[in-house]
Amino acid sequence: MITKKQTIEFNTLEPYLRGLAFSFTRNNVDAEDLYQETIERAIRKIHLFQEGTSLKNWSSTIMRNIFINDYRKKKKMQTSYVEPGSYIHHTLAVSNKAEAHLELEEVNKEIAKLPNDYQTIIDFVKYGYQYKEIADKLQLPLGTIKSRIHFARKKLNSRISRA
Repeated sequence: MITKKQTIEFNTLEPYLRGLAFSFTRNNVDAEDLYQETIERAIRKIHLFQEGTSLKNWSSTIMRNIFINDYRKKKKMQTSYVEPGSYIHHTLAVSNKAEAHLELEEVNKEIAKLPNDYQTIIDFVKYGYQYKEIADKLQLPLGTIKSRIHFARKKLNSRISRA
């Protein structure tokens, strides 16, 4: 249970914790999320706080740990998937826009030949969705999403390189 003294201390720490959150994230929206999650976790875990120690240091450590864990999760979720359209534009020397457009049409035709499960996921990726977001929207495990993207990419690369 939070004491009145701890409530007052949390209130006086707000500017410090918000500033610390921004220094970690360098983004107002992410900083606000980090601050809110820190306060929520600190309140939930207040029974672990030892009287006589610094609430400022304790809550700063919570924030730092949340930030590091989130960073590691994001880093782990990144993959080497390259969107087929960007693959063509960055790896092939195309002399004009018409030629590039024809090649992009070829990639889209190859995507259309994939099974529907793969097409749907590739479409989500093309529109900028993160793997976790795709998994949530399709109500599939994250591993399934990653696997399908991997196999779809593999099929596309082999078909495009043969052409």
